Amino acid sequence: MPESPPPIPDYTLLRPVGRGAYGEVWLARSVTGVHRAVKIVRRASFTEDRPFDREFAGIQRFEPVSLGHDSQVGLLHVGRNDAAGFFYYVMELADDIETGEEIFPER
Repeated sequence: MPESPPPIPDYTLLRPVGRGAYGEVWLARSVTGVHRAVKIVRRASFTEDRPFDREFAGIQRFEPVSLGHDSQVGLLHVGRNDAAGFFYYVMELADDIETGEEIFPER
């Protein structure tokens, strides 16, 4: 089970829906009621700053091109909270291809 999620501005995190090597993905609802996926990447998941910063730099480079490719999940927003030790990105909601699980926001 992931740790309790940090507050993400303008989103309510509803439940975890996935986990990767560097963080967890949460089903979230925006202040306008739209469901999205939010990935939280914590500094504590890395043994040192360099790979954490490299991962963030990669997300920064990917964000502007993500919406232009149908084969990629679009990144809608990237945020960082150095004081709390994490960054996050908001994505379009998609089903879990790895497990085949469909993500239903109303559940």
